[in-house]
Amino acid sequence: MYLTDSALDRLREEGFRGRIMISFDGAGYHDTMRRHPGAEKIVLDVIRRVVRLGIDLLINMNVNRQNRDCVAGSLDILDSLGVPAVRLIRTVGTPRWEMNGGSDTMAPKKYYDFSLDCMKNYMSAPHRMDVQFREFASVYPQTHEYGIHPVIFEDDAFQPEALSCGIARRRIAVTASGEILPCMQAAGKMEEMHMSMGNYFRDGLKPHLTDSQYLDLVSIPVSSRHGDNDECRTCPWFRQCLGGCRLQAKLYTGSFYGPDPTRCDFFKNGFRQKIIGLGDAFGWKRVLKGE
Repeated sequence: MYLTDSALDRLREEGFRGRIMISFDGAGYHDTMRRHPGAEKIVLDVIRRVVRLGIDLLINMNVNRQNRDCVAGSLDILDSLGVPAVRLIRTVGTPRWEMNGGSDTMAPKKYYDFSLDCMKNYMSAPHRMDVQFREFASVYPQTHEYGIHPVIFEDDAFQPEALSCGIARRRIAVTASGEILPCMQAAGKMEEMHMSMGNYFRDGLKPHLTDSQYLDLVSIPVSSRHGDNDECRTCPWFRQCLGGCRLQAKLYTGSFYGPDPTRCDFFKNGFRQKIIGLGDAFGWKRVLKGE
């Protein structure tokens, strides 16, 4: 456990202005997810110290069929501790998760249904903490605002030369073994597909940020995807979702240029309108904010 009092004090003394991200997978469940008895108490103690020091903090919380019933209560606990923001993430089938509990992964539509219910419950009570339901929506209770993640552009603002994933282009992900990834969601999956985009310990970072397979992937423009598959080309929602996540497309279709079926589930099942209806019911303002 590296975030000791002395480590946090040193960060503050050196003027650290970044964000610390900590995984917490739910009250009464974190130990099970992490396979480490006592991990929940340790993590909550660290969270309290980070909040007390005023360092920016984001909690990442897995969501699956094992812990879905403890999520709402866990959000209340984190809000009461003064945590500024939480990101809920649908647990996807990485090799480690499949070994520990892969059968409990929620299908995209089930996750969207869960997120909509959880969002409604959270908005109905007083809170201060922002919550991101990854790949679904975000709520900002202090300003009574919400955003819809799969809607990147409204139709009249569509930009065909926009990057397929602005987040991946702004950040580079590196595993503990040094493997270069387009994003941390790819951890385990790239190895499973026998794909490597380079290694930090072997190559350093500079070659991958100048001319590389990694840079080519994260620089794919929307127009390249629209012309590569009929499903996106004829879809009425393409100008809003831009075809979805490139990693999801690779996992489901075998091509980085294919459609992302999780986005198809979102739009075809009317979740865009359901979120807007929920926001209207509470009188909250919709804003275009990404994840």
